[in-house]
Amino acid sequence: MYGLHDVRAGKSFCCVSRQMRNRFWIGGKDDWLVTTDSVCDLKLLNPISGETISDGHFAIALFSDGLLLFTSKSLGVWKVLTNPTDFDGCYKYYPFVFLDAPVRKGRLIGVEQTGSIYSWNIDVPSDHPVKLESPNIPLIDESAEHVFYLGISPTDQLILICIHGHGEGFYNSSRRMLVSEHDRFGHVDGMSVHMLDEEDGTWHRIRALGHGQSLFLGLNYPFYGNWSRLKSESVCVANIMEIDVVMFSCGSGQLVGVQAYPVEEGDRLLDGHSMRTPIWFRPTVPLRGSSI
Repeated sequence: MYGLHDVRAGKSFCCVSRQMRNRFWIGGKDDWLVTTDSVCDLKLLNPISGETISDGHFAIALFSDGLLLFTSKSLGVWKVLTNPTDFDGCYKYYPFVFLDAPVRKGRLIGVEQTGSIYSWNIDVPSDHPVKLESPNIPLIDESAEHVFYLGISPTDQLILICIHGHGEGFYNSSRRMLVSEHDRFGHVDGMSVHMLDEEDGTWHRIRALGHGQSLFLGLNYPFYGNWSRLKSESVCVANIMEIDVVMFSCGSGQLVGVQAYPVEEGDRLLDGHSMRTPIWFRPTVPLRGSSI
């Protein structure tokens, strides 16, 4: 059982799907959620129609031990990407842990937990990745942790989103079925958005996304949209500090709101069960059914 919340209409729907039994979602784009199980068997699920697809996908998997893989219908197997490593002087290599890795123009671009950015040629995954210039983000003394997302701007430029905070996180006990590497602090301090100028290879902080749109981040593939509740261009992140939705102003970088998924009936139905990690979902067909 899972819930769908329509942020535009302000209605919530309680859904039941046999296809989600013993599975959980790890990503999504448009009408489809990417689901997996304990043996990494990927399936696409349309949570409205209930339709599932077992192939026709391109997927990237990031693991907390630094392992990076991708697969596609044409490959039929998982391919391991070479991980850039730190050398500590004791003949031990520690792989970088990557937080996000979209594909753009035939290359996979990943940002690791300290903000360094690398690029791979997905046609030759065994090749060593190329390190790209990273934005100069001033460290904030009270912010012990920084997490990063990558996305594409409405003008087709690479952007990096940095969220910083402090306090205990990451190791908090959680009922979530999937622990996010982005859950690294207990309190949010702020957010900034940076855009890459591909001509000179430099990054610049931006304070507007364009066309009054907001950016929606999380386990899903990033997308832009309008939400009448938001008064200005915002960055809306699913599942930060175990809060369903956290909203930042793109202009000021400050926290402007939070929203919890209303589960009045779900509290009873989900008692004793793990909660799936919230994820943004952008259907192309309208939601139907009884709301709670």
